[in-house]
Formats: sequence, C-alpha cells, structure tokens
Amino acid sequence: MSKQKQEVKEAQEEKEKEKIIESTEALKCQLTKEEFNERAKKLAETLDDLRQAEAERKAAVEQFKNKIASLEAQAAHLANVVRNGWEIRPVVVETTIYYKRNLLFKKRLDTQEQLERRELRPEERQMELV
Repeated sequence: MSKQKQEVKEAQEEKEKEKIIESTEALKCQLTKEEFNERAKKLAETLDDLRQAEAERKAAVEQFKNKIASLEAQAAHLANVVRNGWEIRPVVVETTIYYKRNLLFKKRLDTQEQLERRELRPEERQMELV
C-alpha cells in the first residue's frame, strides 16, 4: 500500500476516534446562593403543607369516628327495637275526667286502647272553671 493511501486510512481511523456523543446524566451540582434560598423557601412551604395535610387527616379521622359512633348507636337502638318488637314514640292520648264520679280515663287515639282508669288525686278533684 502506498504511503498516501496509508495516511488517508489512518486519518479516517483518527476521525472515527474523534466522534463526540452528547448525553445527559444526573450528577452532583453545588447550589448557588439563589438556588439555595429558593430550595429553602420551597422546603418551608412543603413543611407547612405537610402540617396542614396532617391536621386535615386528623380532623377527617375524628369526623369518621363520630359518624361511626353515631351509626353504631343507631344500630344498637334498632337492634333493641327489633328484638323487643316495640319502641317508644309519641302517641296522641285522650284523657277524660269525670268529676262527679271521681274518675280519670286515658286512652290511645291510634288504637283506642285504654291506658289508665283511676280515681282522681286530691289536686285533680277541683273542677275547672268554665
């Protein structure tokens, strides 16, 4: 091979060795004063947000505890009602007083069931003034 061809070949090989590749890698970088201050401010904001989120979580947990306690109480009440087959609730009652006979009668108006029949107490014996 001639000397000139040899030089061309070597030059091509050298050129191939000079290939430059650009890439991005995560490397340690010293912060500037401005970058440091910016990160410090962001840290303070993040810590405030974290405290607020923890307070909101605590409030939500408390709210759900109260809701669960309320539902448990309601379930216990309904279980008693179902077990007993009855419950206490407002019912319209009619009271009839017979002053001459010295008697008092009470009855439920929803079922007409007589609830009470008794003699008048001394404080009940005075007739109402008309």
